[in-house]
Amino acid sequence: MDNDVYNGCLRRLTEYRKKHNVSQKKMGELLGVTQSHYSKIEQGQKLVSYTSLFRMQEQKVDIDYILTGVHYKESILNEYIQRCEKEQQANMLAHIIWVMRQGISIQQLRITQKEKVDYRKIVSFLQMRTDSMVNEDKDTVWLSVRKLDGKTQEQMAENLHVGIKKYRQIEKGTTQPDAQVLSELYDKLGYFPSIMMPELTVNLSYLNDIWERFDKDLQKDLLSCIESGFELIRMASGKQIRHIRKEDETEGHT
Repeated sequence: MDNDVYNGCLRRLTEYRKKHNVSQKKMGELLGVTQSHYSKIEQGQKLVSYTSLFRMQEQKVDIDYILTGVHYKESILNEYIQRCEKEQQANMLAHIIWVMRQGISIQQLRITQKEKVDYRKIVSFLQMRTDSMVNEDKDTVWLSVRKLDGKTQEQMAENLHVGIKKYRQIEKGTTQPDAQVLSELYDKLGYFPSIMMPELTVNLSYLNDIWERFDKDLQKDLLSCIESGFELIRMASGKQIRHIRKEDETEGHT
């Protein structure tokens, strides 16, 4: 197997540690492994696990950069997600995506493929994922990716350089993808690794890239729409909470 993609990850991981003047022991603690285990990771003898990536993400390490060489982008869109309660975030993201689609149409912005990323496909993917989250569908992120790309499980396994059994386990959610699988996902299909992590806000990296292409006047108009949606979502959520509390109080008196 060609290890050039994953070797690039190990190089950036080592550079990150040295740039921040962190010892292998401290880096191991960050990843949740021993110093010996971490040393073997840098030597390519051990793979960075999904759990370690998640721990890095929780500590604000840009795992997209580590695994792909492309930095995660932020914009004012992130602030709207962060200001929402957790149960409101899927609805807020769905609203942001809808507003972004209108902006693309207004500016007649051509979303062409950039390097490995097909942005038109990615926006469709994010729409699919937010619809799933809002409707509480049980499709995994991996199944959504495969459906959108029109691939069989065998083709996905081949693209990611894993056996069909392991891929099926990943798609079912019974096995978590390691760093090598996630780096191949970006290299072959253009999906940032962070999009497979639990934190919802990581999905904004693509949208932030598109946001930068809008002119300032359009950004101002779109922000007004986003703010209006944000207020409506908060109001609706507040009413639901009050309704639930009233029901609890009624049951308590019966």
